Amino acid sequence: MNNDIDNNNDAYTDKIDIDDGNDIDNNNDAHTDKIDIDDGKPNNGKPITKIEVSPNEKYLVTYSQEDNSISGWDVENNDEEIYDMMNEIENLIDDNGYELYDYCAFNLKGELILSYMNYIYVCSIQNENSKWKRERIYFIPDYSDLISISIYDKIYLSSNNSIYEWDLITGRIIKISGNEIKYDFSFELDEYLKNVRIFGNEKFEKFICTRIKDKIIIYSVELKITIASLDLNNVIQLRMLIKFHALWPLLFPLLYPLFSNIPSIKFWEEYLQANMCLEF
Repeated sequence: MNNDIDNNNDAYTDKIDIDDGNDIDNNNDAHTDKIDIDDGKPNNGKPITKIEVSPNEKYLVTYSQEDNSISGWDVENNDEEIYDMMNEIENLIDDNGYELYDYCAFNLKGELILSYMNYIYVCSIQNENSKWKRERIYFIPDYSDLISISIYDKIYLSSNNSIYEWDLITGRIIKISGNEIKYDFSFELDEYLKNVRIFGNEKFEKFICTRIKDKIIIYSVELKITIASLDLNNVIQLRMLIKFHALWPLLFPLLYPLFSNIPSIKFWEEYLQANMCLEF
């Protein structure tokens, strides 16, 4: 059964066909709840999984996947004590007993964007009193999984074997890629989502890079085609990619995180051996 998902953002919204039984309407009314920031140990001493810095490099937040904690501080004020944002952010959301913060990022305005279960929270900090203010709330449609959040207020979602771009400013959702990947088990989808990287900005073409088992696939959003498919066990393919230096700034932000645990140790041995012969 195909149903339309409508994001009520007072703007034109494309339709997403999702096999579920409910019509989802995103109510994005602004909220003005404020909370105080208390002192605390950052991330409860747990390993840091993700670090995000605001565009003006004034604020920094850290996220620990081990206990789903978020900590942050004012970078410019070295004397200001680090504060624990976990309890404070809980006060910005419904009191339902959960502490699952799946994603955190800054947008160009320096607002902190948080993902909590099926919700997206956009929060700003009040400089005069160091209080967090919840600006907006968005609801992620059912049967959609969050991939990433860009600094341009765009949310990337996976649904029904396709990737969608949701513009929080205009409210428009567009399908930017489709694939034939089928997931037999939920853990396969989770693994796929962890290995998706999206690169691009407002001026340049967007690319989607995914790793599926031992293959890396690069997809052009503009051309709507797969432009490269790399076999991690194929040393020749990987070496050819390395030789195209012009592609490094464009593709390496996508590829490097996906290169972990490459099965072919021979590739790295040959690559290092070849580069040792380069003259600087």
